[in-house]
Amino acid sequence: MEMQNDDCMKYFLKHNKAHLNPKRKQKDGEILQQSKYLSLSQFKMKPMVYPKPLLRPYMGLCCQTCQSDGKGLFMDETTLQLGLTDILQVRTQFGPFWKRTFCHLLWVASLQPVTQYPNVVTQVMSDTRVESAVEGAAQLSLQKTENGPNIPDEGAYKSFLDSSRRRIMGILHKMAGTVSGPVIRFVSYALHKTLRHLVSSVRVHKGQIEVLKRAEATGKPIIYLPLHKSHLDYILLTFVLYDHNIRVPLIAAGDNLRLPIVGRFAQHLGAFFIRRRLDSHQGEKDLIYRAVLHSYLAQSLHASHSVEIFIEGGRSRSGKPSIPKAGLLGVIYDAYTSGDIQDALIVPVAISYDRIPDGSFVTEELGKPKKPETLWSVFKAGWRLLTGSGILKGAVRLDFCQPFSLADYVVSYKSNISKIRISPIFGPLEPLSPLQEAVEFPHNISTPSVTSYASDSEERRLVDSLARHVIHSASNSLAVTCTGLLSYLLLTKFRNGAPLQRIVEEFEQLRNDVVSKKIDLAFRGDSHDAISYAVELLDSSVKMEVNSQTKEQVLLPITSVPNVLDLSYHANTVIQAFLTDSILSLALLSNLSPVDFTVPKFEVVRSRDAIMNSALQLCDILRYEFIVTPPCQDNETSLLRLLEDFKSKGIISDPINENLGLSETDKWAKRISKHLDWIEEEHENDIGQMEFEDMKFVVNVSKECKDSLRDQASILFPIINSYCYVTKAVESVALEPIEEKKLLRLLQQGVEAECKSGINKFSESIGLDSIKNCLRLLLDWKALELSNHGYLRFYQFNQEFYQGLDYTLILDRVFQFKTLYQ
Repeated sequence: MEMQNDDCMKYFLKHNKAHLNPKRKQKDGEILQQSKYLSLSQFKMKPMVYPKPLLRPYMGLCCQTCQSDGKGLFMDETTLQLGLTDILQVRTQFGPFWKRTFCHLLWVASLQPVTQYPNVVTQVMSDTRVESAVEGAAQLSLQKTENGPNIPDEGAYKSFLDSSRRRIMGILHKMAGTVSGPVIRFVSYALHKTLRHLVSSVRVHKGQIEVLKRAEATGKPIIYLPLHKSHLDYILLTFVLYDHNIRVPLIAAGDNLRLPIVGRFAQHLGAFFIRRRLDSHQGEKDLIYRAVLHSYLAQSLHASHSVEIFIEGGRSRSGKPSIPKAGLLGVIYDAYTSGDIQDALIVPVAISYDRIPDGSFVTEELGKPKKPETLWSVFKAGWRLLTGSGILKGAVRLDFCQPFSLADYVVSYKSNISKIRISPIFGPLEPLSPLQEAVEFPHNISTPSVTSYASDSEERRLVDSLARHVIHSASNSLAVTCTGLLSYLLLTKFRNGAPLQRIVEEFEQLRNDVVSKKIDLAFRGDSHDAISYAVELLDSSVKMEVNSQTKEQVLLPITSVPNVLDLSYHANTVIQAFLTDSILSLALLSNLSPVDFTVPKFEVVRSRDAIMNSALQLCDILRYEFIVTPPCQDNETSLLRLLEDFKSKGIISDPINENLGLSETDKWAKRISKHLDWIEEEHENDIGQMEFEDMKFVVNVSKECKDSLRDQASILFPIINSYCYVTKAVESVALEPIEEKKLLRLLQQGVEAECKSGINKFSESIGLDSIKNCLRLLLDWKALELSNHGYLRFYQFNQEFYQGLDYTLILDRVFQFKTLYQ
């Protein structure tokens, strides 16, 4: 019994500590020593009590605005109460010696996975869509012959048809994937043996796994839509599903991964390869390839295959979720509307890494081209996986959001679209106030690539709304890692370093703030231990020193390039948790001047409309950086709710005596009557007159409040500084057409020069991601024009559009957020 007690205690200590420092190890050793002296009589009197597993909140519940009907879909109280499990810990590793020795082999042999994965190549070949594309391509080819389309040539037409069909077989040979039972069983065993060399744990919520099993039992195809951070994403997702006897999905992969040997192996694990560029460099549409891809995906869904699609495109280089590309999601929608499938279940997936095993994307953020995947690079990665050499192992956490019905989402969208308030979009010719609501989303609609719904703007908007909602749901379901939280804290509050004890206190406060937002943490244990573990993983991006005078340990971030970009990457993984706070804080600071913080208390009054106007403009400027709210909601309402939180925190308050004589209900209605559509009928006459009255707020101008606002807003300072430089520079740099790569290089060099001169104090502004996003914003604002010549893209400043229009309006719109508090 004592041995069982020791094993239980050791297991508990091993798997519930983020990182043990020497003092903690000594303390735990004392606990173990004391446990050995439990007498048999004591055990008989008091039965053994095993430590209860730590329960985690269930992340990724359905949206209550547009998916309220699916709130209880596949859910019950049991699924909500289940905790986390590490799938690298198999049950067969406990027991007799032979069972412990062959634990992974026994575990994989005990699995009972789905074995039926129909091959749909025959159905694709006979699909009417493909046949129509073949005939259309043959007609186009015939028109290019010397005889032309008016002179029939039966032999040439038949020859074109035959060559097109042979080409279809070649496309399907390179594209189609299948799931081989023996291959995936072998890979599962290999991953169980080697994955611990790459990561320390792979944790999933047992309740989410149970929900997926119930969803699969419906027989509907499941569409997994994960955020994309690492090449390990699709391996882990398949590994987790197979390990729980859930149908493994077909995985949409870029053809850059179709390498010799490895590509064929991946196809037997469910990968189907898609060309990065669907059309030729001359811009001619490849009708046959588009039709084959569309038909292959539709027929796979019809055969009840699950599908995994990375709608962000490539891996995120900045750590932030990217704006989605809705092409393949549009194919799924088209398969639904055309009757190929009756419904599908959408599952956003969030994957959190303490540190991505791929290495960092710093070189790419600095403008260096991405290294193409090669067979040699795959072999090197495999060797690292086998040996664990040169790898900083961190934990991984997968969160599967609650599945929701595609059919229900379409019905909800079409019935509620007229009720949804659209956040103001500030166009280039509008003044700096939201005088009207926009009805178009030119910057939100993804460019269609393979879909047939592209001709219908309303359908395009629906699919894009779905894609953006998925990204928002997944990004808000990311478990906050200790590396992300520490990086965020260092870059916002302690850029110059601080005593370790002070950082531990602030880290503890920050993790409490995360929990209060109902966001789960990817770590447990003492904050000091979590910081020690994070410092080890962040490696050269932080350093620990000892103050020679106080003998205190001091933790300092390395804020120079390239180290700061690594810290920025990790900080960006948790920015979604604090995004609206940061936006409203920066909007409030932009309405204050340094003089305001020198006046007596209760004398600095600001208009609510001015603050909201600034916040909405900032949301619009950051349209390509973040999805602030899901498409079924509007930014204005979310920010109004946050204003109330700011009041409860004492950052702002109502003017004295403004609300005397009003009930609490009237006060609340007065604050939001301008922004909400409903007003209680009994107060309509009184409060309706206040509908257009601008409210005033008293701003707390204490030093503590100023520091708090600055800390919350500072995560956005690097982005704003980058946007300011790019917006100003394109007016002179792009007077003549300039190729995209050259323009990006010049703009990045300019930002770097500002950082070196001290004009810009945030070296992470040099990152290429924000520069590219700013160019996209300026295209929306008509400040730039884009032209394509083959695969090359050229930008030019739109002088004609701004002839007679002062470009300083655009500059002021961005520069108003480059506050003096940086």
